[in-house]
Amino acid sequence: RNAFIRHLIATCRAVDTTRLITAAFDLVRFNKEKETFVMDDPFTKELDVVAVNKYLGWYHSWPVSPNKAVWDVAKGQPLIISEFGGEALYGKTGEKDVVSSWSEDYQETLYKNNLEMFKHIPNLRGTSPWVLFDFRSPFRFHPTNQDGWNRKGLVSDQGYRKKAWYLMKNYYENK
Repeated sequence: RNAFIRHLIATCRAVDTTRLITAAFDLVRFNKEKETFVMDDPFTKELDVVAVNKYLGWYHSWPVSPNKAVWDVAKGQPLIISEFGGEALYGKTGEKDVVSSWSEDYQETLYKNNLEMFKHIPNLRGTSPWVLFDFRSPFRFHPTNQDGWNRKGLVSDQGYRKKAWYLMKNYYENK
């Protein structure tokens, strides 16, 4: 893996020295002893920008509260959160703290929690919610909430903005 990716990087740099090289990882884990999020992958040093896909609050529960989330990932390098978020059905209301509610209320809470955590990542240089629109996906089998759709969009498949969309709009406008 590393030899092949190093070959790709060398080829890319030979063709165009102006482009930044990045790769997305899903290897961040919580170290209970240090109470810190860490990622041990020597390959990150080969990159100009390190990207992380992390679905805290959706696929992974919070090991600590978002305001206490310390990240020790890719120190000294620019870090972007290339994917984060969770699913919600447009118009569905429900418990704001219950993951399985699939409500816009929970999705909004999930985004609020992630934005709080981002404040405590010193080398964070960018974020990208996954994803702007709900989209068809043949591997989404939940018969009530997905039925062949990925519902992580900030906007429904019909073009309606979910509560989390407004939260993210405000977040980016204030950057």
